[in-house]
Amino acid sequence: MTIDLLLRSGREAAYRGLDTVVVWLEVEVFDPLHRRFPWADWKFVAIFAALLFPFFEPVGLRHVISPLFGKAYLVLQVVAAIIVAVLYVLKVPKDHFTLLAIAIVTFMFFTTAVNEGFGRLWIYTQWFYDWVPLAVAVLLVAYAAHRSKMRELLWAIVVVAGTLSVINLVSVLLWPHLMDRKTRALLNFYGHKNSSIYVALPSVGASLVLDALAGRRCSARSVLLYIVAALQCLISYSATSVAALFVLAVLMVAVQFRGARSLVNGISCTMVFGALSLLIMVGPVRRLFAPLIEGILGKTLTFTGRTYIWDSVLDLMTGKHVLIGYGSSIRFDIVVEGIPYSDPHSFLLYLWLTGGVAGFVLSVALMGVAVHALYRYRRVYSVAVLAAVVACFFVIGLMESLITIAWPLFVALAFYWGTVLGTRRSKGVVDRVSNTRILSR
Repeated sequence: MTIDLLLRSGREAAYRGLDTVVVWLEVEVFDPLHRRFPWADWKFVAIFAALLFPFFEPVGLRHVISPLFGKAYLVLQVVAAIIVAVLYVLKVPKDHFTLLAIAIVTFMFFTTAVNEGFGRLWIYTQWFYDWVPLAVAVLLVAYAAHRSKMRELLWAIVVVAGTLSVINLVSVLLWPHLMDRKTRALLNFYGHKNSSIYVALPSVGASLVLDALAGRRCSARSVLLYIVAALQCLISYSATSVAALFVLAVLMVAVQFRGARSLVNGISCTMVFGALSLLIMVGPVRRLFAPLIEGILGKTLTFTGRTYIWDSVLDLMTGKHVLIGYGSSIRFDIVVEGIPYSDPHSFLLYLWLTGGVAGFVLSVALMGVAVHALYRYRRVYSVAVLAAVVACFFVIGLMESLITIAWPLFVALAFYWGTVLGTRRSKGVVDRVSNTRILSR
């Protein structure tokens, strides 16, 4: 009798638990009653996803399976870039932000040509990989903002980056010792372990902004994507990526409170990033943080040899290169103790090395316009979420060069989010962006 009662109680508890989970998933993820999941023009979601997909290349395919994957993705990137350029020319009003992005890409081609001439022609392909994604990202976001399709663009980022993030986690779990046969470096599906964050962070960030638009703090979708991101970065262990995801969690908690929300803004995040970038390059200061660097992050005070790369970069900046940099001609030519490195592993140094003072100023101007928009509307919840994501990219930029379309995508989102919000406020519409709610409570 007692056993039957226990079994019956257990079945009922299991049923209630399962029913609660199903209802929770329906409300938080799919929500058919309020149509939160399909609340978008899926034709534009598909278009945006198709245009973004080529620029999120899983490098592991070309290195482990066949170089043909790299060539196929290059062709797709060229086609996508042409389509985005045509849409911009025909459909988008020209503004200072898009023109500034075009100026940066053009200048980087100029300085590449000045330094390289007709030497290694493949360097111009490298220029395309390095800088054209910046223009594509900015022009695509400008088009989405002009057509009031920002929600659709966010969904496209979630679909593309989220899918790649899940696949990358699977590769980390199933093939943890996958190697590039040429360099003998460990690889994941998406590439080097430090590159995983370039799909993990955009998927989580775009999902969190979509949550803000839907009137939610954090959905089950965002939580699941965050878990996927954290697992792959922890298992393959990229200290910078883990730190960025930790900062995202902390900032997302902070922006839930009105008092703290305004402190998480574009200008404050940029100032902290600039100060930390300078401090970590100073040896005595690094030693003060030895318990954190060596104890918690598990890194040496040279940040896995990055300080030697930074010293080599500083030695390279002489003569005309101080003003105009090297463009993409310096890629894979930063030599430290006979070993060539592809980039400086520091975002600010990367901007100076490739563009000199001129390119650095142009790039900082582009970021400055975007972070000013984040600061101007810092009390709006969705803007604070965007600022938190941008801050996480800054964390990555302390140790990486941010050579990815994900970074300019969120810089452009930051600018146009504020622009669209400001336009609608001037018309007396304060609670809607792209025909959706903006949380300000």
